[in-house]
Amino acid sequence: MHLKRRFDKSLVIGTLASIALLVPAMIVAITGRNLPALARRVDDGIYFVTAHSIATEFSYKISSLPGVPYQTKYPPAYPALLAAAWKVPPYPNLPVALLLNWLALPVYAFATIRLARIAGLSPAWTGVVALGAVCGHETLWDSVTLMSDLWFSALILAALVLIGRWRECEGYSGIYAAVIVTDLAYLTRTSGIVLPFAICLVLVAGRRWRPALLFALGTLPVIAAWSWWATAHTPASLPDYNDIFNLSYAGQLRAETNWRLLPARVYQKAIQGILSPATVLQPLFGHGAVTIGICTCVLTLCVAGYRRLIRMEVFQVAAAFVALYIALVLIWPWVLYPRLILPVFPLLLIGLAVTLDRAHVPFVLPAFLFGAIYILSSVQQIVFLSHAGDGAPVEAYAWVQTHTPADASFVADPDSLFWMHTGRAAETIHASVREDQTPESGRERLIDIPGFARKRKHEYVFFTGNFLDRSWSTVTRDQMRQRLESDPGVEAVYRRQALTIYRIRPQ
Repeated sequence: MHLKRRFDKSLVIGTLASIALLVPAMIVAITGRNLPALARRVDDGIYFVTAHSIATEFSYKISSLPGVPYQTKYPPAYPALLAAAWKVPPYPNLPVALLLNWLALPVYAFATIRLARIAGLSPAWTGVVALGAVCGHETLWDSVTLMSDLWFSALILAALVLIGRWRECEGYSGIYAAVIVTDLAYLTRTSGIVLPFAICLVLVAGRRWRPALLFALGTLPVIAAWSWWATAHTPASLPDYNDIFNLSYAGQLRAETNWRLLPARVYQKAIQGILSPATVLQPLFGHGAVTIGICTCVLTLCVAGYRRLIRMEVFQVAAAFVALYIALVLIWPWVLYPRLILPVFPLLLIGLAVTLDRAHVPFVLPAFLFGAIYILSSVQQIVFLSHAGDGAPVEAYAWVQTHTPADASFVADPDSLFWMHTGRAAETIHASVREDQTPESGRERLIDIPGFARKRKHEYVFFTGNFLDRSWSTVTRDQMRQRLESDPGVEAVYRRQALTIYRIRPQ
């Protein structure tokens, strides 16, 4: 009876601590419940309009793009989840969409806690690891934007938890459960393909042939099915970089990669990777030599912790996954965004906690640091979300609906959000980030909006104060506007503050 009371008390304390851990994140979510920054990251808008096609037509297409092409770039699990927001009035129900995404955060935190306990960490250090996993600027941002990264990360960690517990399950039920969650992770982001390979690699190395075979039989058909869908529904010809960007990961890798320059890309991204734990926590930490030195030391401590963990099968899988995943991220041509580190960040924290615990470092020191970062990150997100918006007045969207035909096509940015407000097909301009391209070629593509519109058969340009507001943009909006208004075939048909709608006449 005494043991039962102690268990009940610890369960209550643990539950209350878990709720308290998520309170700041809940406040951030309430502030951003209407998704004021929707489509700011481009991909989030694409996920949401793809969810529309699932909800309304039970098809898998990008509803906002001209011609409504099949979605062949992003796998279907995350858009299928968001489809519920298109079924709950008012359509789309943005708070429902945010809630569906935000729920990944408690799953992410709980899976982190379970893995920390499997690693043998004390309740105090487990709490520190959980706090570190959720406190970061990037983690909070991904909880309130419709990006798939947080759900992907939560599913990866959940699969590792199941792997760590499958010897306790009767028969092969633990393996089957891990297979299902691993498949969901892959169908959320295709980079999840490295997890089943990591699992099978560790099982084969340990001569556990039957579990390896079962895992392969449970995951390879899912990988093959999505690969077939993407290949079968991708157009045979992708004439413009926009088509490649929107419809094909493989095409984007080919278009963006000069294999002679790959070593230089890997080196530059490795530096970004060393800095990534700091940028996940706080972009204010900077990118100088001092930060690189500190991050290198911290990563060394993380790796040192795995010397004790690596004897456990689950952490052998975790190490193999991290190695394969980081290799994939380093080869991929785009920037190593902090969100890409979320699947491995809790694993690094666990290794760090093991090292610090063995060195008898008081847990209150990292707990205080992570707590301060949590408060700072929460305040930053609340302030930003309170002032975020797409820069376009409601009256401009109403003008589009009343003064343009339903089948009109626009150049707009973000195109997905414009479609949601107006029902008109739209496309933004995407430009290559390939290292060996000349600056002039990228600049000319971005600045020549009239030429792009005519080439892609768009009749209008919806030009806002946030148009192509990207860190990689090589031109200013004033330069774009000057090119638009100097073209004799371009006519301004609507103006309000920083927003202008232009009609493009074909030549």
